[in-house]
Amino acid sequence: GARRGAEGFELAGGGERVRYLVGADGPHSAVAAEFGLGRNTEFLLGIEAEYEGIAGIDPDRLHCFLDRRLARGYIGWVVPGYGGLVQVGLACRRPDKPDLPAFLRKLTRVFDFGAARRIGRRGGLIPVGGPVTPSAARGVVLIGDAGGLVSPLSAGGIHTALDSGWAAAQAIADYLSEGAGDPGRALARHRPRFLFKRLLRRAFDHGVPDPLVDAALNTRAFTALARSVYFHHRGLRSAEGWRDLAQTLFRGQQ
Repeated sequence: GARRGAEGFELAGGGERVRYLVGADGPHSAVAAEFGLGRNTEFLLGIEAEYEGIAGIDPDRLHCFLDRRLARGYIGWVVPGYGGLVQVGLACRRPDKPDLPAFLRKLTRVFDFGAARRIGRRGGLIPVGGPVTPSAARGVVLIGDAGGLVSPLSAGGIHTALDSGWAAAQAIADYLSEGAGDPGRALARHRPRFLFKRLLRRAFDHGVPDPLVDAALNTRAFTALARSVYFHHRGLRSAEGWRDLAQTLFRGQQ
């Protein structure tokens, strides 16, 4: 924790003092709670295991599995990594809990787990409600998961965490060393709003029958849209994203 003082903040435990405080402490941010900032309220709960020795996996593909019962509101995944390691996991909308053993049983129909050995396991909450409000106060700002800067649809937050961290560092340095404007206001102007992805999140949460999803997956339009939403850095908010979508739809480029 931290306590506001006359000239900044005093950190609990060590007595260190800082002039500006950045909350980068995850989806249940103690900084947000301490200083009355916005807090994440909508989450996916994910679990992932790391294996070696799984056979039959295409090393050049990210394998995604849609299952409304096991992964409501998200997907299951099998991701080949380096040195033969493979990440296997799934996430679902709270209050559901991901059932990794049930997912693994389904995967044995697709991949060979005969020689597989689990070497690690991890899990956690992923905020998917969009940016929190307010995200800053006098001398305090939230970034990354603490600020809800995670795509509500794809649940991707690495790029936005890095971007928000870099932007916060620049804004705070300018404020403290050169008397520039308030960092919280400067950062608010560039925070992603995720309006379209938040709308799709609502639809995803209600669930779409698996047979309908299977049918849609075989259409070029769905493939192009999914590619833009999940894997394009700025999606349909950029000219490049629209150009990529048009190429896939009308020229058949994959």
